[in-house]
Amino acid sequence: MDEYRATAQQLKTARLTLTKLMQELSTAPEVPGVDLPGLAAYNDAVAAARKAPVGDDALAAHAESTLTEAIAAAESLRAQASDELTRRESAWAPVAARLGGWVGLEEQARKVDDELNAVAAAKKWVTEHAAAFRNRRLKPIAAQARDIWHQLRQESNVDLVEISLEGTATRRKVVLEGAVDGKPTKALSVMSQGELHALALALFLPRATSAKSPFRFVVLETRSRRWIPPRSTASSRCCARSPRRTR
Repeated sequence: MDEYRATAQQLKTARLTLTKLMQELSTAPEVPGVDLPGLAAYNDAVAAARKAPVGDDALAAHAESTLTEAIAAAESLRAQASDELTRRESAWAPVAARLGGWVGLEEQARKVDDELNAVAAAKKWVTEHAAAFRNRRLKPIAAQARDIWHQLRQESNVDLVEISLEGTATRRKVVLEGAVDGKPTKALSVMSQGELHALALALFLPRATSAKSPFRFVVLETRSRRWIPPRSTASSRCCARSPRRTR
């Protein structure tokens, strides 16, 4: 009797252990972007194994067949996952190497961050004050241009008051501030054709005869003969006073 009870207890324990084992089988989640053909087969095998039938003989037969299928499906899935991992590691290895090299460069770059910030601040300051710098460089030329214009204007009542530069990059322009009989106005809008030609000469000569000019001579092809005689005489005197050879 005791032997029977012991055998019955062993059978009960074996049944509970087997049932628990099959119930603890877990499915594998799908990984986004990863194609594993054996995933569905493994999950189906696990689901089939967890459907334990009633009866010891049926349970034993069920466990033998379904667990064998689940193990085979798991091994196939593991092999597929390993191959996919190897493929991805091979694809990422060159990228990882380049990233590793970039990290070293980035660390070196951080060492000069302060210098870069200083250069950026200096560039910003220069950009903000570029117009002032250009106009400061223009002052001597503008003064010469006004002096020449005063000689060429003769009977003109248009006075050249200020010459400045405005704008940035490719949108820069020369702004001419003038006065007519002492009243401020835009110089170009009130000038005759002869006055405009004389003004062009007044603006051109200081630059053309500058020490930084690559030409060091001036060739004039104008209709100065149509000017009034005093203006023609004044233009000749201006050219004669030029420190460069004039033709």
